[in-house]
Amino acid sequence: MKDYYSILGINREASKDEIKEAYRKLALLYHPDTSSQPGSSEKFHDINEAYQVLGNEGKRLQYDLLYNSTTQPGPPTMRRTYTQRKRPPVHTPTGTPTKEEYEDSIRPYLKYSILFSRVAFVFCLFLFLDYYLPRKTTLDIVSAVEKNYINEGMSNYDIAIEVFIGDGTGLRIPEEHHDYFKAGDSVAVKRTFITHTGINIIKTAKPLYPIRAYGNIYGPKIFLVYILAFCSLMGGIVNLSPHGKISFGVASAFFLLIVYILI
Repeated sequence: MKDYYSILGINREASKDEIKEAYRKLALLYHPDTSSQPGSSEKFHDINEAYQVLGNEGKRLQYDLLYNSTTQPGPPTMRRTYTQRKRPPVHTPTGTPTKEEYEDSIRPYLKYSILFSRVAFVFCLFLFLDYYLPRKTTLDIVSAVEKNYINEGMSNYDIAIEVFIGDGTGLRIPEEHHDYFKAGDSVAVKRTFITHTGINIIKTAKPLYPIRAYGNIYGPKIFLVYILAFCSLMGGIVNLSPHGKISFGVASAFFLLIVYILI
């Protein structure tokens, strides 16, 4: 069996460019039309035959296998070829959307969720300004003191102090102070800066200490406004994933409804 590598004068690891370069040099040297050497025609035929085989990857691989099997004992050695393996596609169970499909499905509602969260955040800023700006003090007259029972057994109750301000607004105070105010007492009421909501109340004739009113959102339940502010900030301003913004938007709607009811 002819050794094509020896005919071209190259080693068995030669690249395709090296094979082509060797073929050109030898073909020019032994071409029958230009060479006067004896046997140049047969030599040129062998060179052309070697190049036809080694210059083609498929034929070269077959030749190497056949040559090794006839010249070396044992199993034939194969030339290693490296191909890039394609990554298998990811299959999800039927009916289970991927993360990308889920985000695409909720994306049409994203702008409304962001808008609602931002509106809720502006509302929280309004409440904070109303509560923390310098408060106003107004002088009023207690019109009545009423005892409103929480349950039928009348074991627990809370008190609503009706302060005469023209519209019958009531300020709810803790139970232990139900004997402190009487109808006709002059009182000073601390009110918020914008909405004039009563925060605390104190007698003007015999001042003891201001008693905090808790029948509105500015009482102990003000922590709900902080929760609403956090949820609306995350859902409307902070850069989150579509799922995160939608989740905080829903939470903002829930706490805004509670705050609105308490107001």
